[in-house]
Amino acid sequence: MEFELARVLIAIAGCAAGAYYDLRNNRNIPNILLYAMLALGVLFDLVFWGQGSLLAFAVAIAIFVAGYLLYRAGQLGGADVYILSAIALLLPVQPTVFANVAPAPYPYVFSVIAASGITFMLYMLAFYGARAVRDARREKMKVDAKTALGAVLVAAAYAVFVYVAGKNGVFGPAYFVLVGFVVFVSLFFLLFKNRIARMMVEEVPFSKIEEEDVIALEYMDESVVKKYNLRRVADSKELARLAKLPLKKYCVYTKMPPFLPHILLGLLITLFFGDVLMLIVRM
Repeated sequence: MEFELARVLIAIAGCAAGAYYDLRNNRNIPNILLYAMLALGVLFDLVFWGQGSLLAFAVAIAIFVAGYLLYRAGQLGGADVYILSAIALLLPVQPTVFANVAPAPYPYVFSVIAASGITFMLYMLAFYGARAVRDARREKMKVDAKTALGAVLVAAAYAVFVYVAGKNGVFGPAYFVLVGFVVFVSLFFLLFKNRIARMMVEEVPFSKIEEEDVIALEYMDESVVKKYNLRRVADSKELARLAKLPLKKYCVYTKMPPFLPHILLGLLITLFFGDVLMLIVRM
């Protein structure tokens, strides 16, 4: 990549600044930071147009569209979408400025997403895991048939994968440990997702709702949600509309963990060690 060091430093600086605001400014990231990072990514690819530039734009657009859908569903922050799209443009392939590592067979941004997802799962498990299990035991939690079936299917799929892959000798033990960890965390959240979600929700007056907050519609009166057509994400337009409604309090996800610090961690991990999955396959 032309000007690889400059691209990498811009990506690190942008992610670090975004992570700082995500942690210290109640997830309010200045738009100028997001627009600047995205614009620099576009500029680099246009000025130094090469064989991979078209793919970089296609990947960035795909991430932006998919991320926007997740954002509207309250599953991903708007700033996360901009940052990931900018990384796709700035760093279309695995950088080697810090470590001479082989690239993965897919665009570099997916390596960042994978590493970020792993660190985020570790954080969620450490922060909410013990409390969720303790509360479930105290309340003698019962698992409904649908959730139990989903857990069984996930576990069965992993067992089949281990048998087939192990028989062919394609992957080493470390790979099975990683996949097993992902499956375990997936099962954990499948069983305790409602309980963990409740830990993040608070009932607050309208004055406490901030832009980009996620409204916990599932914990509000269903008839009220339908009557006022309440939406999941409190963007600027929705906030203006909520201000005119007679409702005094709303259920809001006030304790959702920020994701930008994990994007920064994922970026640093892949810059120094390469793609996590490829690294483990080689073990």
